Amino acid sequence: MLRAREVDEEASERAMKGIRVVQAATGADINDLLKSFDHQLTAETHASMQTKLVLIDSLAACFAFYRGRRMRDVRKSVLTELACKIRKLALRGVAFVIGNVSFFENNKGMC
Repeated sequence: MLRAREVDEEASERAMKGIRVVQAATGADINDLLKSFDHQLTAETHASMQTKLVLIDSLAACFAFYRGRRMRDVRKSVLTELACKIRKLALRGVAFVIGNVSFFENNKGMC
């Protein structure tokens, strides 16, 4: 659809219905969601078996709670756990796109 640069309304609607959005506020929340998703894949639930791509947007914002020297080890631990979960799910055929497009209102011109 994208390569042909043709937008078929019916195909577009089907694609949009298949998108599931889940919100997570912290790195630990993302880890919990990915752990749950892994369990669903193991149980071979229909919705999880159809998932081919996971998009994690604004990853850095999820780690805003882990500031300072004291939280450095916690932050590294959560990031390591996240990397392991992503690697495990990637081996099962799930693709990941990880982005950081969270801009604050007063920093729009800085990008």
